[in-house]
Amino acid sequence: MKPSFILFLFAFSLSTATFGQSKEALNLEISNLKAQVQTLDQKNQELIVKTATLQKDIEFLQRQIDELKAQRIASPVPPAANAPLPPGYPSAPSTQQAPPPPPAAVKTTGQYGRCRATTQKGTQCSRNAKSNGYCYQHGGV
Repeated sequence: MKPSFILFLFAFSLSTATFGQSKEALNLEISNLKAQVQTLDQKNQELIVKTATLQKDIEFLQRQIDELKAQRIASPVPPAANAPLPPGYPSAPSTQQAPPPPPAAVKTTGQYGRCRATTQKGTQCSRNAKSNGYCYQHGGV
């Protein structure tokens, strides 16, 4: 009876040592978590200050926009026909037109369509096929 009791105590002590954490380990983890909470609180405060600053900037810009709109309504812009032209600006519109855009490239497939081979990337080969359905590189005849 005595050896089995000692064996039971030995097994119990091993299980508590391997499954539980020591107080030192728990205290270390708690102190690490407290440090993380402090840094996160600091970052949170910084973000709150930045948010408030950005909100003030938005309000300032909105007031400037409103003032500019009020000025524009109060003094309308003169019509373009009466506006003086800046020096060196041509008085008559130019008669030259922009050159037409180049014709779009037309992709044509050969009489047998596209090559049926699969490339290393896993996509279909983009070359024109020969009579057996493959291009010159993939064994077309």
